Amino acid sequence: MRPLLEERSNDQPSVQAEIAVSACLEALKNANKSVDDVDAVICACANLQRAYPAVAIEIQDLLGIQGYSYDMNVACSSSTFGIQNAVSDIRSGLAESILVVSPEICSGHLNFKDRDGHFIFGDVCPALLLEKEETSDVEGYKIISTKLKTFFFK
Repeated sequence: MRPLLEERSNDQPSVQAEIAVSACLEALKNANKSVDDVDAVICACANLQRAYPAVAIEIQDLLGIQGYSYDMNVACSSSTFGIQNAVSDIRSGLAESILVVSPEICSGHLNFKDRDGHFIFGDVCPALLLEKEETSDVEGYKIISTKLKTFFFK
């Protein structure tokens, strides 16, 4: 009971980018938007497939999005920080709408013989489109406020 992740050549999309594109397209469909409406992509996850080039830039390219993109890794808090950065960019006027996507691929480094913990982690990819309320075509969630905090646990 473990996934088969076949090796891919460098000219093929990475596994992370492939599942991210699928999740982003679904998020755009739910928001009644197209890739032309998106200004940026933030790939926020704990397990990035590589350090460079940024997976977010690969996702941006595969979707055909103009603008900017970057990866963000803050371990388990990556999505929270990605949302915060998107909110800040929109509030500052840097962008109108931003896709935040979290393609987590954990199966590659799990010990499936460890019956106590292997089932906690898996492969998943949530994506959401953040935009100003006045540009939204559908009813969604409103971000009222945000706050970030980190600390090093010894």
